[in-house]
Amino acid sequence: MVTPAKAQGACDCCWAFAAVATVESLNKIKGGELLDLSEQELVDCNLAGQNGCKSGHIEVALRWFQSKGGAVTEATYPYGERQGQCKTTDSASRVAPIVDVELVKGELWLKVAVLDRPVAVAIDAQGAVLQNYKSGIYKGPCTTMQNHAVVLVRYGVSDNGDKYWILKNSWGEGWGQKGFFFMRREADGPEGLCGVAGWGTYPVM
Repeated sequence: MVTPAKAQGACDCCWAFAAVATVESLNKIKGGELLDLSEQELVDCNLAGQNGCKSGHIEVALRWFQSKGGAVTEATYPYGERQGQCKTTDSASRVAPIVDVELVKGELWLKVAVLDRPVAVAIDAQGAVLQNYKSGIYKGPCTTMQNHAVVLVRYGVSDNGDKYWILKNSWGEGWGQKGFFFMRREADGPEGLCGVAGWGTYPVM
């Protein structure tokens, strides 16, 4: 139900990768194909309230998909690691239309939401320990100052009782565990470890 981890490269558009990942998976969950959808279209065309390769907002991106009637595929509009001129029109062939966008806060409600679909969240990813993560359950250090968007795809409990989230990153399959990582769950206050529980965002179909 989840596409392989992608690589945002030199463009700081994690917000686009997180938004697209939630739509890709929900489209499959709802009976469609598991398609690679275009992040580049968001970077180039979703301009109101967004900053392309500098920063952006997941909810704004998903609302844009909602207003357009879905997303175009990666094959149609491939990723280029930089912001360019918008190459699609309102008549573009689109898939995976969404009808609404929901926000959720707190680890309990994230746990409920992710049972049915991946949920985009933001974390503090500036620390060297997380950036050099290889395996295991990440337990810090980090702050709750959110600066990087990732996607919750599931949760679980280790053999020794450690609760964890499974998250999909956008730093390529060479990072972490093929681009995914485990993060401690329900042990770090109302904001969660690294601010993971500050806000979650997901599309509705």
